[in-house]
Amino acid sequence: MIDDEPVFLALITADKVITEAGNNKKTIIGTFTNFFAGSFPAVFPPWAIYLSFTNVADEHTFSINIINDRSQQAVFSAGGQCVVPDRHAVVELVVNAFPVTFPEKGSYTITANLDGRSLVSRILNLYLTSEAPSKAEQERPGAN
Repeated sequence: MIDDEPVFLALITADKVITEAGNNKKTIIGTFTNFFAGSFPAVFPPWAIYLSFTNVADEHTFSINIINDRSQQAVFSAGGQCVVPDRHAVVELVVNAFPVTFPEKGSYTITANLDGRSLVSRILNLYLTSEAPSKAEQERPGAN
């Protein structure tokens, strides 16, 4: 492990992330990789992005961006500061994503940045409900 490089642990999209009072344990409910809409543009109910990393200390700036892959336009951006006591600590951040308007179907990239540098990215696919992939396509390795 390189001492001054953050180590990515998780980037999860979910219906909800609950943080327990007192112990800060996270409960991640309803994970997903795809959204389905009857038409576009589409706005979905509130949902959450869970980000976890380690091997950093002190104060850092983080951001989450969702980019339309076709147009390269941001449809959502959020961020803030996190203070990490030591580099062995595991940082767990929850960003509530609402409202997000997705202008069209297709692929969107969720990017997590730390101190202005990309930490990790992943794809979020949006489909018309009538064009939903078959169950076999959704279950193939790497599809979700």
